[in-house]
Amino acid sequence: MSDEAAVEGTISRRSLLKSGAVLGIAAPALPAILKGTKAPAPKVRRRASVGKGGVLRLGTSDNFTSFSPWQDDQGNYALFNNLYGQPLRDTNQVNADKPLPWLAESFQVAPNARSVTVKLRPGITFHSGYPLDAEALIANWKAISNPALSNYAGNWVPFIGEAQRIDHLTARLNFKAPTAPALVIELHARMSLVSPPLLAKGPKAMLTEADGTGAFKLTHYQPNVLAVLSRNPKFFLNPLPYLDEIQLRYYSDPNAMVAALESGELDFAYDVPAQSIAGLKGRFSIQGGPASICDCVLANCQPGHPFANLQARHALQHLINRSRYNQVALFGTGTPTETFAPPGSLAWRPGLAKTFPYDPELAKSMFKSLGLLGTSQPIQILQLTGILPQLGLNASLLAQEMEAVGMNAQLVPADIGVWIDKFKGSQAGDFDLMTSSDGTVNRYPILQTAGNTGSKVASNPLWAGGTPPSNYINAINKATFAVTPAQQQHWCQAFETIQQNESFDIAVAYQRTQYAFSKKLTGFMDGRDDWLILDHMRYA
Repeated sequence: MSDEAAVEGTISRRSLLKSGAVLGIAAPALPAILKGTKAPAPKVRRRASVGKGGVLRLGTSDNFTSFSPWQDDQGNYALFNNLYGQPLRDTNQVNADKPLPWLAESFQVAPNARSVTVKLRPGITFHSGYPLDAEALIANWKAISNPALSNYAGNWVPFIGEAQRIDHLTARLNFKAPTAPALVIELHARMSLVSPPLLAKGPKAMLTEADGTGAFKLTHYQPNVLAVLSRNPKFFLNPLPYLDEIQLRYYSDPNAMVAALESGELDFAYDVPAQSIAGLKGRFSIQGGPASICDCVLANCQPGHPFANLQARHALQHLINRSRYNQVALFGTGTPTETFAPPGSLAWRPGLAKTFPYDPELAKSMFKSLGLLGTSQPIQILQLTGILPQLGLNASLLAQEMEAVGMNAQLVPADIGVWIDKFKGSQAGDFDLMTSSDGTVNRYPILQTAGNTGSKVASNPLWAGGTPPSNYINAINKATFAVTPAQQQHWCQAFETIQQNESFDIAVAYQRTQYAFSKKLTGFMDGRDDWLILDHMRYA
């Protein structure tokens, strides 16, 4: 799955965070949907005490670039999940691990796992009035699996085949091979649908336009300043939404966003910096999402770089003081880790814990045997500046740890544009180490594993020679096409074990997404990870 900025060379947090961060991760069990159970439209009854109306002023520090829900979605769920809808929905459900039919009236994965048949709800239209029908669903299947249009394409390409219209509201997607039903379900729970007329305009149109079926519709947009979403009177879940309007205000500096919240300019702040949480408690309602992002260290494995040697990468694992990073950079809001699979995940096994415990003396001995102490040529650590300051601090702490054992470390400050150039652009590979964030293999490891399909086809400095080893590729393929839960668990654990052992992407600590909002707001629902839904929110 691609992590490049997708539109006109612009850069956003989506460009910085890697594919798994976008996807979120779990292992859904949905026997009713797999059997094709027809589900009635969810009914929402509004009590007499529920207020309706008003404007919600929401702040985000993301560097927004596009209204495409398939490209610039990291950090913008608060916006996209109110503009668009999905065939299945796992947010605002009683059990987020079991997505329910949403825009789909029924959803059936074939017993042989070679196709899925989707019947859409009747009477639903996009905000423009264009009908949501079988042809619209097929157009979206084609678009979301097109690498030129979608960062999700890497998940779909390995299995997507021909789509066929069954009737006006029913379409079937055939697969190239039997495919993990859990993956098919999760992808459709994430598949925000865009109107065919907007798709036909090309990706540039979504720089400023949106046309979905969600609770709110885009009525005004001032780039990097303000997006106004007005209530959709035709939303199929009457009486939702409760609010009349959402004003999404953009801040290049997360501290400025927090200041606006404290001054009363905002009602809601999305993705609040960890250092601000303690000062906001008591005066504002604080909601923490589940762990969804893992801060990490990326090692360049290309020949000629100091960490091309696997033992050097293992030594680096022992040198990283994860607990210190959690306290200093995340202010204790995170969880130190050596792996991207938290306990309880399908990809977790106890042997993944304490594989590389903090041991600077052992690391020093290993680096000495490799001739990496006191070198005349400094080991360069690319240090991100500006956006996501904890990643810059991660680089600084890493340099201190390296210098403490006698290594020659050099910080190379860079803004996000240079960061992307070094990692994925014309200067790809021009770094030794860099700090980043990656997705956790949390509750949806099938999707996380399949999401790494992109690393099989793109040249990447994280792999010696630009390509990963065959066992890594094999684990991705096996997980994608695993039909039984036992097969899925086996190959997700195998994938996580290989990734940890190769140490090209070193997990440091999980981050929790934090929201802060005024106490007069009620109805906040955080379905899972940071899929923030606002259609239930109201003023008390």
